[in-house]
Amino acid sequence: MATAMSNRLAYNRERLAKLSQSVIFRQPERLYDGYLQKIDQLQLRLKQGIRDAYGQGANQLQGLRHRLEAMSPLHRIERYQDRLLQDKRILTNRMEQVLKEQKNQGAKLIRSPLDARYQSDYCAWLCHG
Repeated sequence: MATAMSNRLAYNRERLAKLSQSVIFRQPERLYDGYLQKIDQLQLRLKQGIRDAYGQGANQLQGLRHRLEAMSPLHRIERYQDRLLQDKRILTNRMEQVLKEQKNQGAKLIRSPLDARYQSDYCAWLCHG
């Protein structure tokens, strides 16, 4: 029995020596390296997810803000004022063009051959008067 006990004791000592040389007991922090890497990856994914969600929310808010501004009575009034001003400019330019054309037509009538006879009679009357 003493031999069996000493064999068992030797076996356990050998096993203890072998286990004490194991990486887990020599560098116990390495046991958690995999977990720490996984936590880091999950934290990065979480941060990216938060950034994405924030960006989507900000874009959606911006779109809604633009829609609201477009529907605002003040914005519509400003658009109509701009259109009115543009139409006024077009009308003014067209009126000036029509007046210019009428003036040119009047000048042509004055210089017509019939008027040349009256002009020469007028000149003769002034000169011989």
